[in-house]
Amino acid sequence: MSGFWEYWQEQKWPQYVEFMEKNYRPNFTYPDFASQFTAEFFDPAQWADLFKAAGAKYVVLTTKHHEGFTLWPSKYAWNWNAKDVGPNRDLVGDLAAAVRNRTDIRFGVYHSLFEFFNPIWLSDKRATSRRSTSWENCMTVDRYSWGYRREAKLADMLTMDDLTKELAETISCGGNLLLNVGPTHDGRIVPIFEERLRQMGEWLGINGEAIYSSKPWTVQNDTTTSGVWYTQRDGSVYAIVLDWPAADGVVLGSVELPADAKVAMLGYAEPLQWTQAAEGGVAGQVSRPGQG
Repeated sequence: MSGFWEYWQEQKWPQYVEFMEKNYRPNFTYPDFASQFTAEFFDPAQWADLFKAAGAKYVVLTTKHHEGFTLWPSKYAWNWNAKDVGPNRDLVGDLAAAVRNRTDIRFGVYHSLFEFFNPIWLSDKRATSRRSTSWENCMTVDRYSWGYRREAKLADMLTMDDLTKELAETISCGGNLLLNVGPTHDGRIVPIFEERLRQMGEWLGINGEAIYSSKPWTVQNDTTTSGVWYTQRDGSVYAIVLDWPAADGVVLGSVELPADAKVAMLGYAEPLQWTQAAEGGVAGQVSRPGQG
């Protein structure tokens, strides 16, 4: 919602102006939204359990975005923080404590220095030099022991296939995937988002060996078969095949194996049968789960 203020008040995009005219009383201001941000159903322990079930290794909370509203009781944002208005609680501290109780998940924060209507920023915009006078040295953090990504919005990717493809591509490029999950004003993660997160955790429960602590291989994606991404870890190379291949077989054109090499599929008990492919690389064969 943080971009809404600028689009409505500064850039005056017609769809935003019309929405406010049709749905809110005259003279309604953006700060009036703060009291509607109640978070009465926010359960940090429940959130932390869900993130753990999703296979997350770190959680990053947006603690302040471009509208300047802080999710902790900031003395520099009087009556424009989650303790003074709306939830009336320290959302950052509560979630940090819940996540840190799950010792295998790290807690991190996002904090935007830029604010749409901060007087200092507005002054900088008017300055002919365009040189910032304020943002380099204005943040001191001592409350939560803060620590530091390709980003994807869960709302824009509602299929599990989309999510696994994004994850595989990101990891094979040497990055981490930060999945943006937007809660409701009353503090809930909506059911469709929870479902996708749990599905991601199920997928990682089988395939996480190819994801966690892995590195890019010498080849990023396969030269013969599309939709195949490579990672490596502890001397093993992983080919992440995102679509089940036709005829239950796949050709990996980027792989050359010695005759005694072993090929396996994560989550599949038996070793795979493989041969040197006529067009180069290797060909592997596996039956679909439940088909023997």
